[in-house]
Amino acid sequence: MSHRPDAPRLRSPEVPVTPVRCRAVKADGTRCEQVVPAEGDACLWHDDARTREAQAARARGAEGKAAAARAAKYRTVPDEAVPPLSDMDDAVAAAAWVFRMTGNGTLDPATSRELNRSITTFKDGIHKRDLLRRIRELEKQLKLVEQQRGRVRD
Repeated sequence: MSHRPDAPRLRSPEVPVTPVRCRAVKADGTRCEQVVPAEGDACLWHDDARTREAQAARARGAEGKAAAARAAKYRTVPDEAVPPLSDMDDAVAAAAWVFRMTGNGTLDPATSRELNRSITTFKDGIHKRDLLRRIRELEKQLKLVEQQRGRVRD
């Protein structure tokens, strides 16, 4: 049993053998190569009756393209892979982790920079907190010393 293509008599007379291309001529002078629906002579982009549909498609495409660009811009790691950050020792470990992940290409330089800024902000916050604690403690001690001196003079 041999396989032969369908005989021409089985093809529908409404379906053209070659697809119909858009009638529009592009700005560079070449003809638009988009295939058009059977009921028209222009593609979505060049059919005046479908302007709103084309605008909506462009907006959807731009949103998708922008989201894809944003997603491709950052290389991230799962949250559970990120080291904890609760004290200065953790900050040192986190900085070493960012260094390693940037060096091996897991994190891109922009993400690495932002993580290092966050680690620095965290360390500054810890440092300020510790300084405020020391200041409060020293103020208490000073107050006690001043009270003792006042008693001695009396």
